[in-house]
Amino acid sequence: MDKNQEKKYQEIIKNLKNQIINLKYELGDSKKREFEFRKIVDDAGAYIIKIFKDYRIDYLNNLAKTLFKPEYDDIIGKSLLEVLIGGQIEYGEAKDLKFKEIFSEPYVSNSFTSKQHTRNNEEIWILWNSNPNFDEQGNFLYYTLIGNNITNKIEKEALINSHKKIIEEKNEELRRINKELNESYNRQKESLEKLSQSELRFRIMGKSIPFGIFISTPAGKNNYVNLFYRKLCGLNKEEALESELLDTIYLDDKESVKKRWLSALQKPEMKFNMRFRLVNKQSGKIYKVHTIIKEMRHEDKLLGYVGVIEDITKTERILNKLRNYELIIRNSTEMMSLISRDFRYLA
Repeated sequence: MDKNQEKKYQEIIKNLKNQIINLKYELGDSKKREFEFRKIVDDAGAYIIKIFKDYRIDYLNNLAKTLFKPEYDDIIGKSLLEVLIGGQIEYGEAKDLKFKEIFSEPYVSNSFTSKQHTRNNEEIWILWNSNPNFDEQGNFLYYTLIGNNITNKIEKEALINSHKKIIEEKNEELRRINKELNESYNRQKESLEKLSQSELRFRIMGKSIPFGIFISTPAGKNNYVNLFYRKLCGLNKEEALESELLDTIYLDDKESVKKRWLSALQKPEMKFNMRFRLVNKQSGKIYKVHTIIKEMRHEDKLLGYVGVIEDITKTERILNKLRNYELIIRNSTEMMSLISRDFRYLA
């Protein structure tokens, strides 16, 4: 071998040595980076698990270990379904699924939530993202699971939903109350319209009929009187509404009227019916009247009294004349009978 060839081989060997040294440095750096990366993953604040097709565990970080049964110290190589503490999986609309129902063909990325129990007997909700990994030929190798604790979010959502439910119940109650109020308002409106019509007819009738009509409070003070009442008592509208019927009664009749009134109040169905005299305030004229008074009640509550006063002065005068005529006729008949008897005796 000549010197040139020997020199050439030495250069090749030197280069190979340098390459080996560089590879050693690169391998050391790679292992260092891998160690640093593994350290970051091990201490990450997420649950990280690597599983094969048959659910065997290839890797899990420190946080993920809290989801596995404490009796298993060495979890690597064991089945996820065997060592995982029981949980409940929700995937879309599906409930109570198992992990093996999630990791089935076709192998695709997906997300799901699970309610898990930890070694500390805590109940937590985890949002999982699963990503399949393949070799260069497209063959499935393993799943990488990354989970985040969403317990606070779930609890807040549950609280919000609870509040929403309460608000909806309150809204439903308000809608029901509003419906009842509207129905009650419509009934009252209809009743008021009927009452207004009845009151209008009553007032029209009260102006034209030849009877005194009055309505009073439970205490006896007038709050409505018609025209005939005012003329009979000699009062204007203001005076009539500031007074009561007792103020117009003839002095000698007041005690008897009071007694009859108190007696009427003791009966189950109050009805006052009496004839007495009243005095016209303007003219001083005395009228004989016939009065009927009844209670006004609603739901067993006394609202007041309504009364009708009939002027029977002329009627009484006519009756008195008729009674006098009857007496004269009766006396005349008796006298004729005596004369006839005495005449028969003389004959």
